[in-house]
Amino acid sequence: QMAAGAEKFIEGGRYPLQARCVQLARMGCVVFHYDMVGNADSKAIAHRAGFTDAEAELRLQSFMGLQTWNSIRSLDFLTALPDVDASRVAVTGASGGGTQTFILCAIDSRPALAIPAVMVSTAMQGGCTCENCSLLRVETGNVEFAALFAPKPQGLTAANDWTKEMETKGFPQLQQHYKMLGAEKDVLLKAAVHFGHNYNYVSRSAMYGWVNKYFKLGLEEPVVEEDYQRLTKEEMTVWDDQHPRPKGGPDFERKLLRAWTDDAEKQLAALTPKDEKSLHQFREVVGGAVDAMIGRGLPATTEVEYDQTEKTDRGDYLLMAGLLRNKTHGEELPIAFLYPKQWDGQAVIWLHEEGKAGLFDKDGQPTAEVQKLLANGATVVGVDLLYQGEFLADGKPLEKTRRVENTREFAGYTFGFNHPVFAQRVHDILTVVTFVRNHELTPKTVELVALDATGPLATAARAQTRDAVDRAVINTGGFRFGKLTEIHDVNFLPGGAKYGDLPGMLALSAPSGLWLAGEGNDVSPLVKAAYAAAGGEKNLQTYTGKPDEQAAAAVSWLLTRTQN
Repeated sequence: QMAAGAEKFIEGGRYPLQARCVQLARMGCVVFHYDMVGNADSKAIAHRAGFTDAEAELRLQSFMGLQTWNSIRSLDFLTALPDVDASRVAVTGASGGGTQTFILCAIDSRPALAIPAVMVSTAMQGGCTCENCSLLRVETGNVEFAALFAPKPQGLTAANDWTKEMETKGFPQLQQHYKMLGAEKDVLLKAAVHFGHNYNYVSRSAMYGWVNKYFKLGLEEPVVEEDYQRLTKEEMTVWDDQHPRPKGGPDFERKLLRAWTDDAEKQLAALTPKDEKSLHQFREVVGGAVDAMIGRGLPATTEVEYDQTEKTDRGDYLLMAGLLRNKTHGEELPIAFLYPKQWDGQAVIWLHEEGKAGLFDKDGQPTAEVQKLLANGATVVGVDLLYQGEFLADGKPLEKTRRVENTREFAGYTFGFNHPVFAQRVHDILTVVTFVRNHELTPKTVELVALDATGPLATAARAQTRDAVDRAVINTGGFRFGKLTEIHDVNFLPGGAKYGDLPGMLALSAPSGLWLAGEGNDVSPLVKAAYAAAGGEKNLQTYTGKPDEQAAAAVSWLLTRTQN
């Protein structure tokens, strides 16, 4: 490295972390350097079981979450020191430390200067479990995270790694963003692509200059790094005979995660709606969480179009079929409409685990329940959600979701970048709701029915549709996200168990009409409380009758027009 010009001194080349700390201290800065999770003195928690299983993911517990919390608490400590100017705090790190730099600076308002090295790019976004977590980068990435720090000054470095194209892909957009905010000169890129992945002497020198300039240290430029004598491992460790290293391991991790779960549940219990004000807060917190987990609300009318491919007169009703498209996201849904010739304005979206085929019996005729709706003037809509009906080449239902080809099994590598199947199916339902609600004939009411395994999907969709669905018929089947044990379960949803699980989503339906089955005689107190706080107790109808009679009972409820 010294021969190539990457380093100037032996110690700096072998111990670049200490090198930058020493030089910044020589420049007059207080420097706080802490160990990331699983490294050096911070090995009570390793990158292993506990944090990476379904139980943790369903509660959004992750290495990256812990690592980011450590960053925030480190900042708390540093800014509380009497000799620290809290208005002049810089954050810097390379590689995984670069990820922590731009994440901390994106979510905490206190840093004044950010220098994420060799990490911000449009290519690889971070390979460690401490740099990834579910939901983080769906339809976004590190360049946009870095942009969240604007217009505060930010310096970046690039090398012969995944950041090598940053000069032409990513940085020009950051410059444009800073220019829009009147701070074009406050974003900098030191591109040294003749070096490999690094935070070497050349990059560190650029960082020293940025700190000197923006914190007005008054040092002569260029700031030249000098040699130093490194501290030994024994001198740097925080553990000794008086302060022994704490025990770690899988049992410790599970106890920690359990403590986090208990703490979160205690906070969420305090949000149980009691009146209009607390109901608003519940919707803001839990509804906002569902928004983030599902990742999409109702599409705009202009985003959706319908291409009809079939129209058949079947006596008392018309059968119309075609493709429903969400143009924004490039999605197509096979859909069918059973339209009575004496339509009274009621539209029922009937979800089924077999897709639109579930509207018909084995002879190709509408099921008894669908026939009753048609006879009473209701339009019935069926749809093939993702991996249903026409999506299945072999006709076999999806049993496991796909996984990223990585030797390390970790949900964040898949669901940090992609919506889970559960969310994608909810997106499909939302597309159907938008089209039906805004159809040119304008229905008087739109209702959602799910009496089989689609019940949880309907629950999540109903939470997202707000007033676009007037009433819902849902059989939950007693489903709870918290009972899932596999991250590739088709109903896996990161965070699904955290915010009251399925009852938390059901509570977001209040005060709209809800016919609820599958919960037995003990409907969640949270659901009851939400309906009471919204003044909609009469709109919550629970069914505890025989399973083979539930569909008929649900249709009878739908045809009772006195329901609000």
